Amino acid sequence: MDTARDDDMVQRLLDFKSFAESTLPTAFADEVEAPLVGTSEQGAMPQKQPNKDFGYALIDAFQTGFKARRNKPAEMIAKYLDKAMRKGQKDASDAAFEALLDSALGLYRFTNDKDVFRTFYHRALAKRLLLERSASNDFEKAMLKKLKERMLIMLCSLEPKADNSAEYDPEFGMGDHMFNDLALSREMMLEFLSKEAADNPSQNLSVMVLQQSVWPFPVRKKDAGLLPSVGHPIAWRTMRS
Repeated sequence: MDTARDDDMVQRLLDFKSFAESTLPTAFADEVEAPLVGTSEQGAMPQKQPNKDFGYALIDAFQTGFKARRNKPAEMIAKYLDKAMRKGQKDASDAAFEALLDSALGLYRFTNDKDVFRTFYHRALAKRLLLERSASNDFEKAMLKKLKERMLIMLCSLEPKADNSAEYDPEFGMGDHMFNDLALSREMMLEFLSKEAADNPSQNLSVMVLQQSVWPFPVRKKDAGLLPSVGHPIAWRTMRS
């Protein structure tokens, strides 16, 4: 248990997962006879398929390892995705970047602490949106869709009837509410500015009007104090509305 390298946990898990997936079909394979082309007879040329027992044992090993670290893997997967969403795809293609996100999301299925992952992911998403640090809103929404559908990226191709559309998880719908709340806030801001003169200093004002129930932050204990030059025009406009 190398806790000193927790920051590299997800990348190391992804590297090992990739190694295991490439090793199973070659090092742990069973020979099976394949039928001759166009006939129902068994041919002499054997084919190989991954040994299912080793495949299931590898899946159990991942799950056992995740349990040993309790909720840490769930936290680090959420943080890994946060960094990826901030960094963006750079020179990578859309397909390559989506594959990177899917590979990290594939680790999500091995943890039982999905509520921990959800909490960290929602907080990181909220900060990306409010601070405009996300590289792509399209990828943000695509990831939310996958999380809501509980995308189960298979560790290997050994599991029968691998299904990528498992049960619906409505808890990740909070992300959609964040996007909608920001859109509504922008509309309100544009409406406010449209009623002000073009040379009015309030044209430089930028405010987010958000619903407290939508965002995963604690209730504020103190009200923010605005300068008179800012607070008075807002109060005056509010009374006129």
